[in-house]
Amino acid sequence: MREVRRNFESGLRWVVKIDIKGFFDNIPHEIIMGLVEREISDGKMIRLVKKFPRAGVMEEGKLKPTVKGTPQGGVISPLLANLVLNHLDWTLESHGIRFVRYADDAVAFARSRDDAEKALEVIRQCVEGDLGLLLHPENTHPAAV
Repeated sequence: MREVRRNFESGLRWVVKIDIKGFFDNIPHEIIMGLVEREISDGKMIRLVKKFPRAGVMEEGKLKPTVKGTPQGGVISPLLANLVLNHLDWTLESHGIRFVRYADDAVAFARSRDDAEKALEVIRQCVEGDLGLLLHPENTHPAAV
């Protein structure tokens, strides 16, 4: 909250709320593993991490396979989710976009509507293009504060 306030007080009066539709349930496994392999060089560790998202989930007493996503509540899910969202963080930083993120909730800041629209395009390209996820259309848009 301190960082949000700091951005607002510095004149960044436009925000883009970032809402990724069904984030945990929809992260493509190829994206997760590509990012894991970029950060970890130990083959044994990579093989172990690969097992977690594909481990399946129990629904009504039956094991159902998972073909995408990382199960909410899984011990490694927050780590994998942050690994994926770090890509968004780095992308925003490389474009000079100020933002605050907590888990999969984020807001980007801008000085004007035009800058907010440009930030939204960077966000859209990263989330939908690079990460293979979808922004929630009704909840992701520029707004003046």
